Amino acid sequence: MTKKEIKGYITNGAAVDITNIPLKKAYELATHTTTIDTSRGVYGITGALLKDTRTGDLYAITSRNSILFAMV
Repeated sequence: MTKKEIKGYITNGAAVDITNIPLKKAYELATHTTTIDTSRGVYGITGALLKDTRTGDLYAITSRNSILFAMV
């Protein structure tokens, strides 16, 4: 999956952008999310599309930051 495709989910309203949420909130979400797909670059993972197992909501992370590594 490309980062452009992940951003497309946000643009279309299918996914919620959680790229800049507080780290504490990310750890709470991580307990009940699964990774659908990731975007990869030369230096590793650069983005991710996640699904909430309780509600079915989609979440997107569009940059390589601590939230990405806490969730994936």
